[in-house]
Amino acid sequence: MSVQPPDYSAGIPQPKDQIKMSALPFLDNFTVLYNAFMQNHVKLDGGATAGNHTIIQMPQQSTSFQTDATEMSINGKLGPGSDVSGNPTNTTQMSLKYQDNATEFPYTAYQIYPVPNEPTQFFSYLPGGVIVYFGLKDFGSTINKNAFIMSPALCKQIITVNFSPSVAFRGWGPSVSIGTPDGHGIINAIFLKSFPPFNPTILGKYYYVILGNL
Repeated sequence: MSVQPPDYSAGIPQPKDQIKMSALPFLDNFTVLYNAFMQNHVKLDGGATAGNHTIIQMPQQSTSFQTDATEMSINGKLGPGSDVSGNPTNTTQMSLKYQDNATEFPYTAYQIYPVPNEPTQFFSYLPGGVIVYFGLKDFGSTINKNAFIMSPALCKQIITVNFSPSVAFRGWGPSVSIGTPDGHGIINAIFLKSFPPFNPTILGKYYYVILGNL
C-alpha cells in the first residue's frame, strides 16, 4: 500500500477555523510548498545555500520581454531556419536583450549540423570549445572497414568515445585507437578494433558519440 502525497488546499485556513480542524491541512500545504520549491533549488533548510538555484530552466518564448533602464532579459527562443514546409530546423537558442528595450540578439549558437554526404551522421558544438560527433555509421560501406573519419576534421583532443552495435550480439564491443594527429594537431580518424579482430561484415552499423576539444 502506497501513501498518497498531500494535496495543496487553497481554502485553508478558513475564517474562524479552530486549530484542531485545520492544523493538518495547513501542515500539508507547507509540505507541498516545501517539496515544490526543491525543484531546481537547494531545499529551504539546506544551510548557507538554502533557496539557491541548482538548475535554471528557461521555457521557449514566442515574443520578447520589455526591459527598462535597470533590467536585462535572457530567454529561450527558437533559432532561425525552416524547411520547405515551414517546419523549424534549428534548436532553441538563448536570446539576450540589454536595458531600455535594446535590440534582442541570439546569445548562443547551438545547432545540429549534418555531415556532408552522410545522412545518418551529425555534429554540433558545445560551450568551452567542445565538438560532438554523433549518429549511425555503416562501417561495411567504407573502403577502410574499421576507420571512422572525423568530419569535419577539427578535433585536437578526444574527451570520450562510445561505439555501440545497432543490432544485438554476444561478445565484446569494439575498443578503439586514436589516429595520429596531422601537422596541425588535428585528429582525422578513430579506428575500431576488438578481440577477435573487428569484423564489419558481421556488425557493420554502429551508433556512436564522440566528444572532443577544438
